[in-house]
Amino acid sequence: MYASGNFDASPDGRTLVFAAGTAAGATMSLFVRPLGAVPPQPLAGTDGASWPFWSDDGRSIGFIAGGKLKKIEATGGPPQDICEAANFQGGAWNTEGTIVFGTGHGLCRVGSHHQPGIE
Repeated sequence: MYASGNFDASPDGRTLVFAAGTAAGATMSLFVRPLGAVPPQPLAGTDGASWPFWSDDGRSIGFIAGGKLKKIEATGGPPQDICEAANFQGGAWNTEGTIVFGTGHGLCRVGSHHQPGIE
């Protein structure tokens, strides 16, 4: 199962990341799929994920889960919490490592290595 708007293309345009459940009513998780490949690869530890977006260099993926902004390496590994992000409405990651994201209260900015708390 797939929720519209829960995908992003990598900066080089060769890989997709998307949030989907493996069955109707299943918890959403992130999957990566190189274009030209058929089966997507799940990213472990991303249960409840939505709103994925790529880092500028394509090495990492940002996403929201459990009210927190998180990141994970595009090749997998443990996700890392960046900050609290209630009412998350999409994000973008620039070349300087800054993530800008929308909330119900406006735009927020945080470093990709930042730990809980919003600047």
